Amino acid sequence: MTGLLTRVMHDHADAAAAEVDVDEIISEGDRRVRRQRVRHGLVAAVLAGAVVAGASSVPLLVGGSHDPTAGGLSFRHRAATYAVGSSVHVGGHTFDVGRPVASLVQTDGGIVYTTRDGRVWHYDGVTTVEIGRAEGHRLRADDQGSLVAWVETAEDGHPQYVVHSTMRRAELARLDDDAAGPARAAGDLGTEVFAVDDGSVYLRRDGDLVRYDVPSDTEAALAGAEPGTAAEIVDVAYGALAYTVDGTRPGNRRPGIAVGQRPDPEGVALAAAGTGALSPDGRLLAADEHGTMAIYAADDGLDVTPTVDGYRDVVAYDWVGDDMATVLAVSDRRGARVTGDVLTCDVSDDACSVVSSFRDVAATDIVTAGGDPAH
Repeated sequence: MTGLLTRVMHDHADAAAAEVDVDEIISEGDRRVRRQRVRHGLVAAVLAGAVVAGASSVPLLVGGSHDPTAGGLSFRHRAATYAVGSSVHVGGHTFDVGRPVASLVQTDGGIVYTTRDGRVWHYDGVTTVEIGRAEGHRLRADDQGSLVAWVETAEDGHPQYVVHSTMRRAELARLDDDAAGPARAAGDLGTEVFAVDDGSVYLRRDGDLVRYDVPSDTEAALAGAEPGTAAEIVDVAYGALAYTVDGTRPGNRRPGIAVGQRPDPEGVALAAAGTGALSPDGRLLAADEHGTMAIYAADDGLDVTPTVDGYRDVVAYDWVGDDMATVLAVSDRRGARVTGDVLTCDVSDDACSVVSSFRDVAATDIVTAGGDPAH
């Protein structure tokens, strides 16, 4: 997920205000087998004083020795993961990292998060260690594996790409870039890490879209991408790329997100959106179309959005399986505070289940495991 929930919640909060009522790199074979398992992690946590039934609270003093893995938490199995303040919620487990979380991602080797001062931390279930500093609090990780990447500013002021393995507990790569600085907004051609997939990091380097292969320490411009393109890579999963198209090509007048094996200026937008999330196998694209949840089949554009009734605002912000989307559904909004549920929706069966609830939470305090900040 690359900013989907962040943007939606900001839009909804603004609207409400106007209304006053508002690895080590795992082997390809192992990874592909693991992708087929639906991960049934459920969100259960304490949000703004509202206790979710069934949550397992795991206290942690930063640098302490309490190991939540002893209570059954395995970071290798993806679960609905998010933070409120310094409390991080991973499935049925809750632990406190001692610092307010600005952004976070889940990896096989633990949680990687940023704090409000931009510092990057790795929590492995036992200890918390500082591992860097991320510009814009943006982190990127794969839906399986231990790699996490971000942009960091060097002492001379130039941006650098950093790739870290939470399983090896080591930095694997640091690449310099000659750009004037990190990206501050979509399309400004600044340095940016877009996605991590199968041991590769997708980034903008010297103004071009590039795939950097971590094991071989090699990089190549993405086939089909025009030099200096303002296109953005939205997400990458199982080799499939979700990318933006501007809708200015003959016969392709709809801007939005297209999906393919490479960026194609002639690509046809599946979703009229700028952010979204691909399912782990790359078959489905979840996006927010002007405040409305939409899920499309990547191959033929078929609308497979599950039915979710009884809520004011609904957005699919992550995936816990190839067909299982994680959905945030807001039932009530008062000013910038929201009440609602977290659902899992089986796209293949058009069925959704409530897995946790939140009450009277500031929309901008909800930080989901997509690597983007809430603010």
